[in-house]
Amino acid sequence: MEQKSINNQQKNEYKLSTLYAICLVMMFAVEIAFGHSTGLYTVLMTGSILVTTWMFLRSTSRIPPFCIFVCAYCFIVPFLVSLSGNDIQDVPMTMVSLLLPFVLSSKPINTDNVEKTCWVVSVAMILLNSFKSIIPVLRDMNINSYTFLIYMGLAAALILLHYKKSIWTILLNFYAVFITMNAGSRNAFIVAVLIFVVSLLPYPVLSRPLVYRLIYALSLSYQIFSLSFLEYVETNSFLTGIFENYVQPYFNKSWGIESRVNLYSGVAEEIWKQDIVKLLFGNGRAFFHAHNGFYQMIFIYGLIGTIFILAMYAYIFEMGLKVVRKKHNHLVMGCVIAMCSLFLMQGADVFLLGVKSCKFVPFLLVGIILSEYYRLHEEEKAQKDEEIEAFKDQIRKNNAIKSESS
Repeated sequence: MEQKSINNQQKNEYKLSTLYAICLVMMFAVEIAFGHSTGLYTVLMTGSILVTTWMFLRSTSRIPPFCIFVCAYCFIVPFLVSLSGNDIQDVPMTMVSLLLPFVLSSKPINTDNVEKTCWVVSVAMILLNSFKSIIPVLRDMNINSYTFLIYMGLAAALILLHYKKSIWTILLNFYAVFITMNAGSRNAFIVAVLIFVVSLLPYPVLSRPLVYRLIYALSLSYQIFSLSFLEYVETNSFLTGIFENYVQPYFNKSWGIESRVNLYSGVAEEIWKQDIVKLLFGNGRAFFHAHNGFYQMIFIYGLIGTIFILAMYAYIFEMGLKVVRKKHNHLVMGCVIAMCSLFLMQGADVFLLGVKSCKFVPFLLVGIILSEYYRLHEEEKAQKDEEIEAFKDQIRKNNAIKSESS
């Protein structure tokens, strides 16, 4: 009977290793198909749209109402706007990234083998990077796109560092930073270094509400203020010197800070000169690559939809804080820090939200946060139900004693 109960529980769970394998394969398959086969790319993304939408609708009872509202709004309003431009496919394709975390957490995620899974994924990414030169589709890939794929795969190493700090996990992450630098993206390298240093802080420090909230608030908001930050760096000789002397020489990039400032200024001008309807409600089309997550989302979802999405992720990070504080959950802490690093990168690139090619792996990390929060919520509910039932039993016993005495 006990074995049957265990089997039933396993059927009602997703295995972390299985989800990781599916997300990694889909992430690389979609990215490779995007540049080499329009037909395959269309099949993969159409299938992803249908599956994620169907599973999202089936699991709404498990999803927080605010998150359902945000997802519904970011589909319905931009889609209606896109009808005027006869270009309706972009919104459904960008919705995969919004819905996927809730789909992957539609059942509890079994994280019993998290350490083994993360080691396997990390080593696989290191080996894949080692053989890049003999794999044509990887060798010919855009430098930034390739670096982001490798970095997202190596998020498993970051999770390991938080799950179990040891000399081996520290060395693994140090090597991951080196791989990121060698891959060729300045943005990814700078963020990798910052997050590696933050991750060395002890858990009691990172789990303090003020520190935790400061980290996720800065990561979410940097993409909003990246233009102002770069304008400040451009006028600060000390920071400019660090960039030009200690970062720029290691990368074969012609774009400097001034080029980025000019680019973002132009994009911001394009955004603010839109009519009020498109500014607030979006264009419903990913026709412009803004090189900034905040600007990219405004073009598609509008200012209102973009604010809703950022608020939803702040809400999810608050769920993570509850788990981190009450359960001392190092896995969730690792997923939160990894996601914060990816949001930081959105200040200079676009690959998370508002893009037609879903990257899958980051949204598994969000799914883990949600799954662990749901598990805590169910445990608290069960405990509360037990307390209520015990209270009722006590009342019944007291009433029985009174009846006997009378």
